[in-house]
Amino acid sequence: MRVVALTSVGRFPTVSHDTGLWWDSLSNSTGCRLERYSANAAWWRVVCSRAFKRMALQRLGWLDRLQRWAEWSVAGTTLDADAAGWALQHLKTQEAFTSAAGYFKTIEPIARYLDDLNRAQDEMVVDLSAGSRASDVDYDDSAALAFYSLRDTLLRRTVEASLADLPAADVVLFAVTSPEDLLTSVIAARSLRSRRHGVHLSLIDHGYGQKRTIFGYTFSVPVGVLVVGITGVALSIFAHLVF
Repeated sequence: MRVVALTSVGRFPTVSHDTGLWWDSLSNSTGCRLERYSANAAWWRVVCSRAFKRMALQRLGWLDRLQRWAEWSVAGTTLDADAAGWALQHLKTQEAFTSAAGYFKTIEPIARYLDDLNRAQDEMVVDLSAGSRASDVDYDDSAALAFYSLRDTLLRRTVEASLADLPAADVVLFAVTSPEDLLTSVIAARSLRSRRHGVHLSLIDHGYGQKRTIFGYTFSVPVGVLVVGITGVALSIFAHLVF
């Protein structure tokens, strides 16, 4: 059985979270092949590439597209992702981390590009600390997140693009660390369910705690609750609307 632990789309990928004790347990199980796949790293490569501009214009009619080009021209917005893409690649080298000054110099093109990106469209805000945050959804309402995940949005198109190289698997396990991760995880789960009907999707862990409104009821969700399968109040969005 091939099991993939998926890192959900979220904040800038400077940290890789430990998978937890379940990884060690399954590693010793006969017949289990474990892999990790960072949809998050792939998503940032998509966003910091020329493909993002095409995605931003993809669903616009030709008149709306001309208007958007005119607005970008007036605002001086180019969405030139080449420097940001180079910076992402450079962060894979040791040279980028030899000093704090060198690190900040490396990520500077990414920060400038994100400013341009956020001026160019109003569907979502992208920053290094939170990743993507959709502009018109209530992150405290799981039902709202579920309904948003159904819509054809720029965020959904970029998340789906981040899954292009996900290996074929029998089981895909999600870990969620923030409300932003929860939305992108649901989008990814819906995409995988529609394309790979035989795969089992499971939310294995979430690492944030706050009060959440789930289908009209407010609950306080403790930090560090381990959820296997589709159980758990905070994860009912998965149980009811994804699986």
